[in-house]
Amino acid sequence: ISYSSEMIFDHPFFKQQYVCFGLSPPNASKIWAGIAAALGCALALDNWFWGHYLSFNLYITFIFALQLGACFLVFLACSRLQAVLMLPIILFQAFNCLSVCGTAIWFIIDAVLAHYYFSTIIYNILMYILSLLLSMYILQVHGCCFNYLKEAERGLTQRSAQNNVV
Repeated sequence: ISYSSEMIFDHPFFKQQYVCFGLSPPNASKIWAGIAAALGCALALDNWFWGHYLSFNLYITFIFALQLGACFLVFLACSRLQAVLMLPIILFQAFNCLSVCGTAIWFIIDAVLAHYYFSTIIYNILMYILSLLLSMYILQVHGCCFNYLKEAERGLTQRSAQNNVV
């Protein structure tokens, strides 16, 4: 079974009525990409400051670098009205959702083996759940932006074809 991007992005999850605060999908996508990059920076700095495992610090820094690249692509896609530039961002955001789940599982195993306080474990699990929900929301906003840009491209193509006929 194969799925086209048309089938995937026609899912109700990617409909524009769910985008935030009455903003257009490109504006919402730009804002949330910036917020995600800022949060990624804060997380990377926090991890380096508190001296977690080097491999984990490098991984979080790598994720932050990818988030900056995604933020740049969002601005490029929205300014040029090119929906295809949103696809790598959507794939990265889906990877980010999986990454949050994997990191949460790793933390729980590590916390139990290191005998962390129960309240610390619960607090961190709640933070991972909030991170996952935020990541899924940003994925949804980027999907809506893809649909919006795809429609804008279609409209430009139709106008261009009409102008060439006349």
